[in-house]
Amino acid sequence: MTISDTMRLSRFFKILTIVILVIFSVYFLVPVYVMIVNSFKPLAEIRAGNMMALPQDFSFDFWKKAGRKPKSASKPPVCVPIFSTRSRWSFLRCSFRP
Repeated sequence: MTISDTMRLSRFFKILTIVILVIFSVYFLVPVYVMIVNSFKPLAEIRAGNMMALPQDFSFDFWKKAGRKPKSASKPPVCVPIFSTRSRWSFLRCSFRP
């Protein structure tokens, strides 16, 4: 294999890596886009379908409503991730002696 063949192969793998990274980034960012776009739509517009479309009635009302009434901030399910098995294990392994 000559140096020019190695350079061509290296360039091919760089391009292939970039293409794969772009595909994966689009795959993982599309749900974020759908979540953000649908947070500005009224519920009737979401139920009508076409979740990828931009909202026809752009409004911050739902964000204001969500900010006013935290429904589960003080309920036990919020504490579950904090005291999961992994964190309990780490707390037990640490010594809290003075």
